[in-house]
Amino acid sequence: MRVEWQVFEPLEKKLLFRGSSEGTASLRRELNSQEAHFNGAIARAYAILGADGARDAFQQAAKAILADPNFVAAVRDPKGGASGQAQAGVLFPEAQTVAQPIQVVRLPLNTKPFKDQVTRLRDQVVTVLTPGGQGSGFYIADGMLLTNHHVIAGYSRVRLRFYGGREVDGEVVSSNAKRDIALIKTAPAGVAGLPLRLEPPELASTVFVIGTPARDRNEGSVISGIVSAFRNEKDGPFIQSDVAVTHGNSGGPMFDDMGNVIGLVDKGDVDAAAVNRFIPIADALKVLDIKFAP
Repeated sequence: MRVEWQVFEPLEKKLLFRGSSEGTASLRRELNSQEAHFNGAIARAYAILGADGARDAFQQAAKAILADPNFVAAVRDPKGGASGQAQAGVLFPEAQTVAQPIQVVRLPLNTKPFKDQVTRLRDQVVTVLTPGGQGSGFYIADGMLLTNHHVIAGYSRVRLRFYGGREVDGEVVSSNAKRDIALIKTAPAGVAGLPLRLEPPELASTVFVIGTPARDRNEGSVISGIVSAFRNEKDGPFIQSDVAVTHGNSGGPMFDDMGNVIGLVDKGDVDAAAVNRFIPIADALKVLDIKFAP
């Protein structure tokens, strides 16, 4: 089986890599004369080799293309450069938490109702764009923003789109896969960052989420719910809420009723649509060793 591979970068709309690799498997039966001249399409391979044989051949082809450093570099970092060079045996190495703590200015907490300042808050929430998909993120200081690790996994550089269309480039400087937290650095964007409330919210209190659910055309969507429970799981503590988030909301901020960030969107329960998990902001800062400046 010969497999043709292409790596396409949708943000820049350009082809980064084109190549092929081969894999083999034992035939389930002998080919007749007509089949012997067939072009080897995967669908036909299933009919001839059987599902197991076709899968084995494809897996061999996939392993072969992973040995091509140009393919690995194109997948890991479409921008190229030192961070885009392949490391032997590692396709998506995880970014590690930086050695020195990062300091940010602690902003005073908001005291006005969320609805009275939602426009200003939304201006500091972004759509995080990678060749593999999208998520949400938010600024905690000018030039620094948080998102989920799974939003940026495999990429050292991302593109960030503000509500209204402005875009900036971002670099992943710190990440923790177990806690699903990542820190992105950008050039100064003219934003102060959102106020962070480290104290947990009250049970049954109203909460809001801003982000880009499902598709990028839904950027800046505001949804609300209540805090329904607090959970301690193997990955750490979580705020549980019925806020109706979906995959594009990942990494976006959860606000209290005064517009202070209390957590990040993380994951949902596939068996219960109204049972979603949010990472407390205090835990996110602790994991990434982000501290408030004196």
